[in-house]
Amino acid sequence: MMPMFRLRKLPVTLLLGLLMAFSVAAACEGDGDGEQVIGQPTDAAAVDTGDQEPAEPEATNTPTDREECEEAGGRWHKHYFTPRDAECHVDKSTNAPSEQEECEEAGGKWHNHNFSFRGAECHPATPTPEPTNPSVDAPTEQEECEEAGGRWHNHTFSFSGAECHPATPTPEPTDTPEPPWETGPVTEETVREALDDLDNLGLFRADIGKDNITFLSVIPHWETDGYIIAIEFKPRGVWSTKFLTVAGQSTLVAMAKLFANDEVDRVQISATAGLIDALGNTSTERVTTATINRAKADQINWQGFADRQSLDNKHIFCVADAFIIRPVLYNELGDTGCLPGPSRSEG
Repeated sequence: MMPMFRLRKLPVTLLLGLLMAFSVAAACEGDGDGEQVIGQPTDAAAVDTGDQEPAEPEATNTPTDREECEEAGGRWHKHYFTPRDAECHVDKSTNAPSEQEECEEAGGKWHNHNFSFRGAECHPATPTPEPTNPSVDAPTEQEECEEAGGRWHNHTFSFSGAECHPATPTPEPTDTPEPPWETGPVTEETVREALDDLDNLGLFRADIGKDNITFLSVIPHWETDGYIIAIEFKPRGVWSTKFLTVAGQSTLVAMAKLFANDEVDRVQISATAGLIDALGNTSTERVTTATINRAKADQINWQGFADRQSLDNKHIFCVADAFIIRPVLYNELGDTGCLPGPSRSEG
C-alpha cells in the first residue's frame, strides 16, 4: 500500500511532474485488444493504403504585414516605447507625390505654420494673365472715343475717372439754297453779299464791294415795316472829276440792287476819301452822299437812269431826295449843271 502524501507540503514542480506522468500512462492504456504504441495511428485513424492521394499541406508562406511593407520599399517600425501597433513607413520617392510636391509643381508656395496650431497649406501662385493682341482684341474705350472723333480726357488732378468728350457733330449739308437778295431777309450780312455781286446788272462797273465798305448799318424804318440802309465806301485811287464820276456810278448801281428787295425803304450811300486840312493833317471824310427813298426808287427805270448818268456824272445827285458834295470837290467841278448847289436836304 502506497504511502499517503501530504499535498500541501509538496513543491509545485513535483506536482506538475506527477500530473504529466499520469497523463502519459492514460494515453498508453489499450482498449483490451493489446498495447498501443504512442505515435501509432489508432483504429479510428485513417491508414494510408496507397490508394488515396496525399493531402496537400497547409500553406505556410502567406506574407505578413511586415513582409508586404518591406516588399513595397517601406520601413517596418515597431513602437517599443508607446502602446501603438507597429506600422509601415512607405518611401515617398517611389509613390504618388505629396501635397507639398503637387503644390510646388503647380508653382505654389508650401507654408508650414510652425508657430500656430494650423496645419501646413499651399498658397497658389498668382496666375499670369494671357498676353493680349491689340490687333485682334476689342478696342478700348479710349480707342472707340478717338475713333469717333472725340477727345479722351484723363482727370489727373481730381478723383474723377477718365471720360470721353464727344466731337461736336457737323451739321448735315442742306440742299436748300439760300434765297436770293430780292426775296431774302435784309441783314448786314445779306447786304454785303448783295453788293459783292453787282456786275450782273449790266449798268456800270461799280467800285463798291465787301472789301472797300468801311461802314454799314441796317435799321428798321421809323414809319414803315421796312429798313433803312446806310453805307460808306472808299473808291480806289481816284480824285477830282473822276472821283465824282466813280462815286456817282457806284452809288447808282448799289441803289438799283438794294431797292430790288421790297423790304428796303431808304438807302443812303456816301463815298469817302482822305483829305488834308490846312495844317497838313489827313483824315477820312465823306465827299459825296446821296439819299433816295422807296417812293422815288419805284419811279426810276434803272437802265435808262444809267444811260443819263453816263452822260452827266452829276445826274444821280440831281435826282436824289437829298445829297451833299463837299466844297473841296464841288468847287473843282466848273460846270455844276443841274446841281442847285453843293447840297440839298429833304423837304
